This record gives sequence, C-alpha cells and structure tokens, in this order.
Amino acid sequence: MKQQIDFVNCSFHEFYKILSVLFYKVFFLLLIGYVSFFLSSYQCFGQSKIEERKLTYAKDVYRDAILKKDSLLLAEAYYLLGKWEFNTKRSYLRSKMWYIKSLNILEKKPLIYESGRIHVRLSECEQSLGNYIQSFFHCYKAISIHQIINSQKGLIIAYVHLAKLHSYNWSTTNGITVATHLDSAVFYLNKAEALAKLTDDKEAIKQIGLDKGQIHLEDFDNYAKAGYKQLDSEPEEDKYTTLALATLHHFKAKLLNNNLEEAKLLLDKADRLFHEKCPLSMEVNILLQACNALYAVKRGDWINAYNYQVKLTELEKRKLSDDRASLLKLLGSANESSNQELLLEAQKQELVLQTENFKRQNNLFYIVVTLSLLLLGSAIVFYILFRKYRKVSNQNAVLVREQSHRLKNNLQALSDLLHLQSNRLKDSKVKQAVEEIQLRVEAMTTLHKLLYNGNQLAMVPLPDFLAEVAEIVLHSFDCKNVELSINIPDVYLTPTQALPLGLILNELTTNSCKYAFPNNPSPKYAINISIEKEILTMIIEDNGQTDFSEKVNLDKPKSFGLQLIQMQVMQLYGSYSLLFKKGMYFELSFQIR
Repeated sequence: MKQQIDFVNCSFHEFYKILSVLFYKVFFLLLIGYVSFFLSSYQCFGQSKIEERKLTYAKDVYRDAILKKDSLLLAEAYYLLGKWEFNTKRSYLRSKMWYIKSLNILEKKPLIYESGRIHVRLSECEQSLGNYIQSFFHCYKAISIHQIINSQKGLIIAYVHLAKLHSYNWSTTNGITVATHLDSAVFYLNKAEALAKLTDDKEAIKQIGLDKGQIHLEDFDNYAKAGYKQLDSEPEEDKYTTLALATLHHFKAKLLNNNLEEAKLLLDKADRLFHEKCPLSMEVNILLQACNALYAVKRGDWINAYNYQVKLTELEKRKLSDDRASLLKLLGSANESSNQELLLEAQKQELVLQTENFKRQNNLFYIVVTLSLLLLGSAIVFYILFRKYRKVSNQNAVLVREQSHRLKNNLQALSDLLHLQSNRLKDSKVKQAVEEIQLRVEAMTTLHKLLYNGNQLAMVPLPDFLAEVAEIVLHSFDCKNVELSINIPDVYLTPTQALPLGLILNELTTNSCKYAFPNNPSPKYAINISIEKEILTMIIEDNGQTDFSEKVNLDKPKSFGLQLIQMQVMQLYGSYSLLFKKGMYFELSFQIR
C-alpha cells in the first residue's frame, strides 16, 4: 500500500477494514490455487474401475505375448504396465522400469511410432521425479524419432508435452531453480496446433486450446474459447468430463476478470454437468465445494464461504480415509501384479520341466517296456530250457537208477554164485578166500542198493551204509554176541568216497571176526566217525586179546586185506594208522569232496 497509515491516529474501523481486505486477498488466492490443483488432477480421480480394467487388459496382453512368443506384443504389455503404474499408483520408478524394458525390445527393431511414444512416457516419469535434463532429453528424442518416421500424430503429442515441460515450475522439484518459459510453451503448442489442423485432428485442436487457456488463464477467452465452444456445442458422451473441467477453467477466468454473473452461470453449468452427465464422486464434490467457496469469497459472502469451507474440510477428511483404503488396495494389486509375473515365470519354467520330465518318463517307459519284453523273452527261453533240462534230468535219474538197480542185481547174482561155489569147495583156505570175496561183493551190493532206494540220486547215506556192511559181516561169521557201537553223523558221501570206506570196514570187521571175537567172553566192536572243517575221521576199535603188532608191516603189507585197505586209503587221498595193542585200533582221516 502506497498510503502511509498512522496506527496511532486511525480509528478502529479503518484498521478492521484494512485487515479484512488483506485476509480476503490471501484467502482468495489460496482458493484459486486449491481449485487449480483439483482441476489439473481431477482426471486422475474416480478412475479406479477403469484402471483395474486396464491392468487386467495389460496382464492379458502379457500372457498372450508369452504364449505367442511375440516380442512386439511383449513390449506393448510392458508399456501398458508402465502406464498403469504411472497413472494409478504414481510409482514413477516402477513405471520407468517397465518403459525401459519395453524400449529395450523396441530398440532392436526398426524405428516405429511406439518407440517415440515410450520416450514421451519416460519424459513424463523424469518430470515427476524432478530430473530436468533427462526429461527434456527423452522429449527431444521422441521428436527426433517422429520426424524420421514422419509421424504427425507423434509430433503433436511430443510438442504438447514439450510445451508442458516449458511451463512446468521446476523450482519446486529437488531444489532445482529453473525458470518457466511460457513463451516457449506457447510456441510448441502453436506448432502442435498447426499439425493438428493439417491432419484435421479436432480432438487435438480442442485440447491444445484448453492447454493454452490454462497457461494464460486471465486471457482464457482468447486462447481457449474456440475449443471450449466446440466442446459445448457438440459434446460427445465420453467427453462430458472434459467439458465440465473446461467450464470450470472458464469460470476461473471470469472470476479473475470480476465477471461474477457469467462466472455464476458457468459454475451452475459445471455443477449440472457433473450431476447429470459425469460420475459424481468424492473428488467432484470437493471440487464443486471449493469453487462455491471461491465464488462466495469473491462476492464477500463470508458466511456462505465459511459454510462451504466446513463442508470442504469434512469431504477432505472422508477423501483421505477413502484414499488410504484405495492405496492399501492398490498396494495389494501391485503385489499381486508382481506375484503374477513371478508366477508366470515359474509356470513357464514348470512347463519346461514338465516337458523334460515327460520326455524322460517316455524314455523310461520305452526302456522299461523293452526290458520287460527282454525279461519275458528270457523267462520263456529259460522256462523252455528248464522243461527240457528237467526232462533230461528225469531221464538221467531213471537211467542212473536203472543202472544202479541192474548193477545191484548183477552183484547180488555174483554174490549168490560165490556163495554156491563156496559151499562146494572142500579146501578150507580156498573156501575162506571165496567167502571174503563174497563179503566184499556184498559191500558193493549194499552201496548200490542204497543208491537205488535213496532220496538223493548220487549220494550215499553214510550211517545206513556202514551199519549194514558191519551187520552183514557179523552175520556171515555168526557173531551174534558182539556188542556193536556205531556213532556216525547224518552225512551223505559220493559213491567214490563211500565205497572205499565200506571196503575198509568190511576188511577190518572180517579181521575182528576171525581173530578178536573167538574165545572172547564179551566182544565189543565200535565204529566212530567225526567231521570237523570238512575233514572226516573214522575210528574202528575192538577189544581183541591177540597182539599182531610184530607181524603187521604197514609200509610193506603182505596180506591181501591190508593191501586192499592201503589202496582204498590212497584212493581217498587220506592217511591212516593201525595198531594191535589190547585190541585193534584203526584211524583214517581224509577231506570230504
């Protein structure tokens, strides 16, 4: 104020008048800024359902790109996800990340409109992050690309964005002090408008006119009147929100020019549009309350201004609560989006693993089938061979049994012949020799009889064989009073080992019957066999009184019986000893085969 005020002499009424004017101007400027903020940001409110549909569409595009393996479609999906992050969540860094991923794909292709479009979006991200140089760099890069490919639509978008960069208040971001250049903003808007008129893009013309009106709000009619009138005369169904916002811009212009009547008409028109044609949301109510408060302040109607301000405060509290709930929901959607991407990648890897597992399972199935067929074929061959072998084995068993039976019969016939012949002999020595031969034949006959009657085809039960041999000899010499002791384990031997034992026992028993048992009041005869570590030891004893130790020479035996015993021991690859002190003591050891 140029007039000097003398606070001492001025009246209380003048002082109150001055304070009222100052308060009015400050409050009016605050409301103007408040309304400007809502007008510039309203288009981002009340769009949650639309943004959810956009996110769903972006996910569908991403899924199709993965399935079709289309890199251009994948770049488009990344672009849509970045745009959703920017418009809905205001997550500029994540939005920038999606745009860069899309640009990395497109840079490998020839220059196309989408490349320049992404640079414009990157410029918006850098502007929001306060990066002055990078923002202008991407914008000029977009202009360069659109000039090369001669895309007038792309140039219009790039010029409009460049105008916004020149009119942006950079001094409020990250402490960077950069002056706004409104003349440069208008210059690039004029270039964009010229291209829009050249291509007859009416929508672009209207929007450029409104942008000019926002730059020069006090001269709104000169810059935006044509676009506003065209919107007002031919409003499309989906452009009512733009018309309502433009009407409020026009209201602000009339209010600044103190044209209260026309401002009131424009305010009522915007209120009517919002209530009848546009979605009435919390943001709309706040915007209208702020405009009504601004109009009341301009008229000096402080009571209504205060009432509108109270309603405005209540609506803002409710809006903050709703924004908090929406933010939590968006955070959940963001996590779901990230998880969905990870899930898709995991599903892709799982699909690859399932394919590999399927191939392995097929290969394993073929291997198992092949091995099963081979096993089945081998089993059939083995079964045939087993049947053949069992048949041959049964035939061989029959032949062996028949052979043993015939041999037993032959030996028995030979024994009978020897018995008949011995009965006719009168010479006692010859008769004794024939009888001894008969006993030896009887031993062999016993062996073959056991072979024929036994359960095991080629094995001789040693206890039965030796006991029967000893009893035959004792019976032949009529030694009924001999106390016979036999201790033989249950063991089976082959005929090649059993027969020598039988012949040895036959010779020793014959010798005891001839020399030890006669004139012996209590004759005893013992046969003991033990087996340890596959070594068989046979001990034969009697209690005869005759001492033959001086007459027997084991190194050079003279009697046929001792020679026969020595031959059988050699056949067994064993060792033996024979003593005649207080009875006969014979010990034989050999290894069982």
